[in-house]
Amino acid sequence: MKLNGFTDKERFIEAHSSCPYLITMMGFIPGTAWEYPLGMEKEKIIQTPKYASPRTDTPGRAVGLGGAFTVIYPLSAPGSYQLIGMSAVPVFDQERRLEDLKDTFFLARPGDIWKHRPIGEREYQQIVREVEAGTYRYRIKYVDFSPEEYFAKRRAYIKQLMEDF
Repeated sequence: MKLNGFTDKERFIEAHSSCPYLITMMGFIPGTAWEYPLGMEKEKIIQTPKYASPRTDTPGRAVGLGGAFTVIYPLSAPGSYQLIGMSAVPVFDQERRLEDLKDTFFLARPGDIWKHRPIGEREYQQIVREVEAGTYRYRIKYVDFSPEEYFAKRRAYIKQLMEDF
């Protein structure tokens, strides 16, 4: 927070969740997706250094920042990103229990656009229960992302893509 000029966590959470993120690549461990903020001015992008010496264990579903990229750790694994929270939903489902992951193990694909939504502890616990019961449904909207339109219109294009979402 301090490296990016934030003095309270609410403003930090708001800044991180206010923009959509482009899934630029997959890798490291199954289901890891690198998310890059879309439509942000360079000076407003939250950035942080990775740890020089990685943790030997990072909990699955931990949300981390490294450079300008956000990741959600799909499984417990080593990691060097600065941790900022926990995701209530999985990004990797080896058993394919959730309806939206029936055809794939992975939530993300390169080129997808994700939007983070801050939630309180009560809603977090409710979502975790739905995931465990296999009844949780991701909020999904299919769009055709055009790099040409993005670079021409920037924020206006992102706003258009995110309408009704």
